[in-house]
Amino acid sequence: MILTLIFFVIIGFIYKVPIQLTAKYDPPSIYNLGGGGYSILYTLLGRAGYLVNVIYDTNQLSKFDPRRNILILASPDKTLSEEDIENIMRWVSAGGYVFVLDEIGTVNTLTQRVDAIIGYIIPEVSQGECVYNGKTYRIFLNKYSPVITNNIRDPSVIGYCYTKDSFVGLFKRVGNGALFIVGDSSLFINTMIRAGYAYYNLILLRDIIGDRGVVFYEGGREYAVINTEAFFLLFGGLIEYLSTALKSMISRDPFMSLLLLTLIISIASLYYLRDYLGSERIYPAKTSSLYKVDKSILSRRYERWVLKKR
Repeated sequence: MILTLIFFVIIGFIYKVPIQLTAKYDPPSIYNLGGGGYSILYTLLGRAGYLVNVIYDTNQLSKFDPRRNILILASPDKTLSEEDIENIMRWVSAGGYVFVLDEIGTVNTLTQRVDAIIGYIIPEVSQGECVYNGKTYRIFLNKYSPVITNNIRDPSVIGYCYTKDSFVGLFKRVGNGALFIVGDSSLFINTMIRAGYAYYNLILLRDIIGDRGVVFYEGGREYAVINTEAFFLLFGGLIEYLSTALKSMISRDPFMSLLLLTLIISIASLYYLRDYLGSERIYPAKTSSLYKVDKSILSRRYERWVLKKR
């Protein structure tokens, strides 16, 4: 095992193999722990008992029963291909729900199928309302785009969202399923949830999901890469620096050095595990598609989570 690892390290150093580091920009990805990521939403849904899955290719949709799942398609970096659109529309027509959140237009090739287009971004925050299933929901928007359509009164329209200036959402029946289009991928980002602004947005999400499982689409992301030579040079320099600093500390006062190192490790560990500490227990994902749960628990847990953070 060790020899195999050493072999790959040497090969990587010689041939400068590229390493995928992180998503570019600040995308609404479940793997993005930054302000614009969806990592907290992903955690909240899992804690609330939802069946949560991830796909990286729209061909994988065929593995999920469209009548029991909702696909969350949040502002992919790359425009959806014709194959992607066909896969999604086929899945929706068979009963699937798709929540499309985007303000930059990379989903327009999909939304045009239901006579809707994501317009130009409006760089401001605003409050709005969504109407769905006879209920009106308040929402909070952050750098959003209008959703332009000519058929708001079409019988297939089952809901819509608006601000004082424009329509920002269109919910439309497609076959046996539905597309829920909102011109803002920031509805559920980490910054909005941490600040408490996403509370009403989460209520809308809860009622749209219902008893379905949740599938996140993580395809179409662009990633920053470095080659292994740069990585090992940086890693080697960091080890050398830390080794020198540690030797200097220990030579002066071994006991205080050990105490300080223990304190640093403890604080770092607590910070890393901050989302998993407290009274809430993280339950494993349920494997049965028949698993039922009161989805209002998402709102209650979210409230407790925000209070705990404050």
